[in-house]
Amino acid sequence: MASPFMETLRRDIRLRGYSMRTEKPTYIAFAVLSILLISATHQKLVPLKLKRFLPTLP
Repeated sequence: MASPFMETLRRDIRLRGYSMRTEKPTYIAFAVLSILLISATHQKLVPLKLKRFLPTLP
């Protein structure tokens, strides 16, 4: 069973009239890769932000 996010994404793709033929290989793949990229970037930035923030605490 797919996640609620993926089901919502699929429903929205279909409601907008996008091609079902390219739904999975293009639209869904792009969304998944975007989420993974943002997640990876976020994980790298959090330690840097903490290192900058912690010295500012009294």
